[in-house]
Amino acid sequence: MYKNNLRKKSISIDIIFIIKKNDLIFEKGYQMKIAVGKIVKSRGLKGEVIVLVYGENINDFMEYENFFIEKKHRFEKLSFLSRKPYKGNRISALIQGVTFIDDANLLIEKEIYIENDEMEELNEDEFYYYQAIGTKVYHKNILLGEVKEVKNFGSCDILELDYKDSEGKIRTLYLPVLKEYLETFDLKEKKIIYNENYELPFGCEEDKEEDDNE
Repeated sequence: MYKNNLRKKSISIDIIFIIKKNDLIFEKGYQMKIAVGKIVKSRGLKGEVIVLVYGENINDFMEYENFFIEKKHRFEKLSFLSRKPYKGNRISALIQGVTFIDDANLLIEKEIYIENDEMEELNEDEFYYYQAIGTKVYHKNILLGEVKEVKNFGSCDILELDYKDSEGKIRTLYLPVLKEYLETFDLKEKKIIYNENYELPFGCEEDKEEDDNE
């Protein structure tokens, strides 16, 4: 019991009250936090963890300096002792204060955050996933819904949104982010428009048009 308390005290903690909005993390009086990875499993017996890095390049994750993790609706500062490439977009890491497998297992499925000002400035044709959240998506002039999440299964980025059909049922749509399908991709104005080259899943457009004519 004494050892457990001692290990917890050795973790460098900076606690801040936080609130959630649209799957992003905001702080009262502090900068917004952005999720950049997630602890997916432990490795070995000495507290090593495997981190799934969000984004295309794990080198960006290696260069970030200040990390945070959410626990009980608060942020705790997270300090890495080591970070090494593992497989694909995953790294292996040792975290300060996590020295046993039981400690590491408690962190599985926890997302890792950085502050917004650590994010690298992007080129005009690039965007961070969090910037697309809440953006309205249209097919030509028909509103489909708002972006809930952005995913990548390997070939391209995918927008996930909820679509309400003519029967009132909520369907999940997955739309590819490819230039040949996009008429407008304006995250400042929170508006994405797919052109006529993209064919929606069967029934979506017809359902929406019927709703508009009622």
